[in-house]
Amino acid sequence: MPFSRWISFVLLAVACVPISAMTAIAADAPAKSPPAKDAAVATTAASQLSDKELFKQWGELIARRDAMLADAMKIQQAFRAAKPQEQAEMYAKLEKMQAEFGNTIQPNVFRLAPEVYKRKPADMDAAGVVVGLLMEKNKYNDVIKLVDPMIANPKFSDPMILNLAGNAHFAVHDFDKAHTILERAKKIAPDSVTPMSEAFLENCVIYADLWKREQAIRADEAKADDLPRVQFKTTKGIIVLELFENEAPNTVANFISLVEAKKYDGTKFHRVIPGFMAQGGDPNSLDADPANDGQGGPGYHIDCECYADNARKHFQGSLSMAHAGKDTGGSQFFLTHLPTPHLNSSTEPQERGHTVFGRIIKGLDVALSLEIGDKIETATVLRKRDHAYKPVTTDAPGKISFPPVKKRTGKAPPANGT
Repeated sequence: MPFSRWISFVLLAVACVPISAMTAIAADAPAKSPPAKDAAVATTAASQLSDKELFKQWGELIARRDAMLADAMKIQQAFRAAKPQEQAEMYAKLEKMQAEFGNTIQPNVFRLAPEVYKRKPADMDAAGVVVGLLMEKNKYNDVIKLVDPMIANPKFSDPMILNLAGNAHFAVHDFDKAHTILERAKKIAPDSVTPMSEAFLENCVIYADLWKREQAIRADEAKADDLPRVQFKTTKGIIVLELFENEAPNTVANFISLVEAKKYDGTKFHRVIPGFMAQGGDPNSLDADPANDGQGGPGYHIDCECYADNARKHFQGSLSMAHAGKDTGGSQFFLTHLPTPHLNSSTEPQERGHTVFGRIIKGLDVALSLEIGDKIETATVLRKRDHAYKPVTTDAPGKISFPPVKKRTGKAPPANGT
């Protein structure tokens, strides 16, 4: 693992952002270590602690966290000039710090922070943790309700909370405000802007225009009121999808044909990444072997429909096709938690992108709450146009994978999809 990754977990700890929310870090799981001796403190509910004991424990945790950051930064500064043996010792020390953070500091910070914030809202460390936990649960409106009163004060200067506030506004299509907040965070502390926030900041202006266009299209669709609709009855509740037959007719035909053939009934959401998307539709998820989930399909491919000038873009609640490369879609799909510019079509350096073929019109809260293993109990066509829905397919075994995760930087493509 690159040395910078060892530092990253400490920086995230200081920012109070849940590590599992950051895909680049989650890909490198910390080594398993025995729990620290003082981890037993987690057995006491925070709400049962007196103010004195609560703030004592909290203060000790934050002090240890900050000391860990200081130690990590010193190691980072000294690493390149160190001799090989000294570098090995540095890695060992960081590994020990990582175990302490994962086994003791992080779980206890998460346990105490909501109660600390409840009793002392002015504590920015606790506020940061609460906001981070809400973001991990895709509760963007709750984040906005919590942080907007804070950041309304022009003297507010916590860059981490400003980053999360900007990301939350981006998630709910408030691109102008997201831009203002993220610019403010960058001005206060340029190094504090995360790669995700930087990507959102770069896309705010572009997406503001795309959102206006999308709203106009949706208004016309509402007047026509004739688009096909499908309902998922999931283990978390009902999700109703409206399908973009005008822009992605073959993808919609494929989806409706699979729904009517009951191919989605009983399938699981096998891949869920908070702050990104929930993916399902793999027939392999019907069996008892989770190892093959994400590799299945209907036995054929369909072409992508994301390269046309009128192709729809990815917003919060978009329904889009998963695939393993251009023109390899099948049965798998994903529901976005927030706008995802990097999944829109692009032709440079090669053709890539995902076909948006619908959106959630009911049950967005259900979609945002989905977890790995949640099921589509039944999928039902609620309405469709008066013609046959038979997709054009290509014969192929069709291993369907998933949309890319790591590439989260770069600007969205122009509105014409080129």
